[in-house]
Amino acid sequence: MLHDVKRDFKIVYLLGAGFSSALTDGKAPLTGELGDKLKNSFPDEMKQRFNFTPDNIESFFTKLDLEVLRLKELKQDYSKLEEIRRKASREIIDIFATKKLFCIENGKIKISDSANIICKKLFQKNDTILTVNYDCALENILFTQDKWSTIGGWW
Repeated sequence: MLHDVKRDFKIVYLLGAGFSSALTDGKAPLTGELGDKLKNSFPDEMKQRFNFTPDNIESFFTKLDLEVLRLKELKQDYSKLEEIRRKASREIIDIFATKKLFCIENGKIKISDSANIICKKLFQKNDTILTVNYDCALENILFTQDKWSTIGGWW
């Protein structure tokens, strides 16, 4: 159990992939699990063209996005790729929404109360948090608790 503790020193946390999953009692999927759920969302030609693998969906989306930008610049049709990207993004949102990891209230993302409490008690302002991946859930919680801002940047 976490208790409110005042301290006069700074802590450096190193968080690995899976922090959001742990924070949500396993409800938040790891990248590989998310990739497994998405693997049937793309035509086989797209998976081959952009090297889709369930454990590296970030690379797939990056390559897909870069191809859309390239086609835009060449003034060529990119609508099929953009539609696939939009569909996949919607599926990711639906996966997280159905697991009730967050909800939208007044136009803002609201993370579960238990995750907010854990982060409120664990992290204090001016602590350093190093992650091996982008963690939108953690960033949102810290932002709403006034412990982090994009103004300070990502390092």
